[in-house]
Formats: sequence, C-alpha cells, structure tokens
Amino acid sequence: MLKFILVIFTSLSFADNWAVLVAGSKSFGNYRHQSDIFRAYHILNKNGFPADQIITMAYDDIASDKLNPFPGKVFNEPKGPDVYIGSDRIDYKGNDVTAANFYAILEGDSEAVAGKKVLNSTKDDNVFIFIDDHGASGLFCFPVGPYAYSHDIRLHLGNMYTKGLYKNLLFYVEACESGSLFYNYPNNERLYALTASLPNEPSYAEFCDLQEYGYTCLSNQFAQSWMKQSDDGNLKKITVREQYEHVRKKVKGSHVQQYGDSGLHTMRLSEFQSFHKSIGEIPDEMFDILHRLMDREQRRNSDVESGISVPQPDVHLMYMKQRSTNEEFEI
Repeated sequence: MLKFILVIFTSLSFADNWAVLVAGSKSFGNYRHQSDIFRAYHILNKNGFPADQIITMAYDDIASDKLNPFPGKVFNEPKGPDVYIGSDRIDYKGNDVTAANFYAILEGDSEAVAGKKVLNSTKDDNVFIFIDDHGASGLFCFPVGPYAYSHDIRLHLGNMYTKGLYKNLLFYVEACESGSLFYNYPNNERLYALTASLPNEPSYAEFCDLQEYGYTCLSNQFAQSWMKQSDDGNLKKITVREQYEHVRKKVKGSHVQQYGDSGLHTMRLSEFQSFHKSIGEIPDEMFDILHRLMDREQRRNSDVESGISVPQPDVHLMYMKQRSTNEEFEI
C-alpha cells in the first residue's frame, strides 16, 4: 500500500523546485551535521523531489569511520532509521566541500565546478537551502579551504536575485551565531531565512553522550525541530510562519531568528520542501494516509534513552572526554 501511494505521489511531480543541502564539517565528532543533511534529503525525496534537483555537499566520512559502531549506517535520532543516503547521492564530497563550490552552486556556474551539478533554477522556481555546521560571528565553516563569510554569502544570494535564479527562496541555517549571517538582510528580495540562534549565541547539539552511538551527538536542536515537523506533518497545511513558530518554541538552548522578506510567511512548506505544483493535484486524504503509514513504520519507542543537549562549542570537549574513558578509544 505504501509503495503504491509513493508511486502515485512521485509520478505527479512536475514543478522545477530546487534544494541545496550542505554539511560543512568532517570527522566522527561532528557526526550531527552530516546526519542532519541526510535526513533532510529523505524528507525532500519522499515529498516528490527527484535526486537530480537536490544538490548535496557532505564530506562523507562518518558512515565508514572506524569509530562508528554501525558501519555503513548513520542515525539522526536514537532508535531511528538509518538515514545514510549513500555516497552516490552526495554530489560534492571530500575536498570538494568548499565555500567556493557552494557559491558556484548558488549561481549555477557549472564551469567553476568542472561540470558538476549546480542550480539550474529560473525566476519561476522556488529554492530551499539548508546549511548545517559550526559557525561564528559573520561566518559559516567549511571543512576544506576558507570559510564562508556573511558578506560573501549575501553577495552571491544577491546575484541570484538580480539574475532571476529564483522566485522565492527559503534558507535555513543550523550553526552557532548563525543570526549574524542574515542580520538586517533586505526585506524585498523574496528571501526568508531562519537561523538556529541569535548573532551572538551558540546553537545546541541534540541526542548527545549516548554510548550506543559512540558518544557523538546525532543531531542539533534547530535541525531536529524543523525536520520532525516536516517529516510528520502535511506540508500542504503548514505555513512557513507556522514552522518558524513551531521551531522557536521547540528549541530550548538558543533563540531561533527570522530574517528577510516576511511576505513568504503565508506560503506553505509544500512550496519549498516538495514539488508544489504536483502537490495541488493530490487529495488531502492521500496525504493523511501516507503520513499515517510512514508514522506506523517509523514509530519510535517513547522510553528510549535520548541523550542530552549540549552547546555546539562544548560538544568536542564532551565527546573527547567520553571517548578517552572508553577502553576501545584510540588516539
């Protein structure tokens, strides 16, 4: 039954919406950033996005890391499903995960990335961007090369607007001090951003300090909050504003912020996180059946140990402390 619904669901996808998913770190201690991106990929894919219109950047080292107690698998929450999307679905991996390549993706500059996948969006297309990593005031980290600085990110996003590379753009940032990337961003360029924190505070990691998963953190509070709502809900019925309010209330460690064009508030999540033109052709009843089936197959045990939340700057210290007391730890 579930396969039948998914076949109908994906066969009706026609709109050219695009998505860019970026994990800007490497190493098992930073597991959560790639884990979040992989889960986001599954959310988009199950809501009609074909693989060729989701662009992914991830170092791709955690599934095969010798410290991973589940080789070849990645988990985003305790007792949750394996979210690893496989190396073949990661468009930029290893040394290709750079700020320069990220900018080329945004502006559709395939020559700059030797013909690799870039945004091929137009003025009629909506674009969803989710970036997840460490950050500091005015910057977002990348594992290779220079970091991405707020003035450069704004420059390339401005170029996208000027060139007509999107109709509406929804941008989510999971990083410490992430509000600094969009503080005072123009409110008339059809771009709306949600950030995990204020410009001067850390964001929080989630599901940390669990021995079963090698003591690393599986996710982040902000990412976990929006993804769980998008995973469990009907995207046709949730507005961008409602997702902001939901995440703002769910995140306890930091203060979720909104920036940019508030005119996007009333738009439905389906217009960014699925192919919205096809969504309108699918009855609400089918959505309800689909989500009930997905929930039945992925239902979690409410008594499962879920670990603790930790400020991102403190995660590495906690992780190293726990690993050093484990008899199997190797330096």
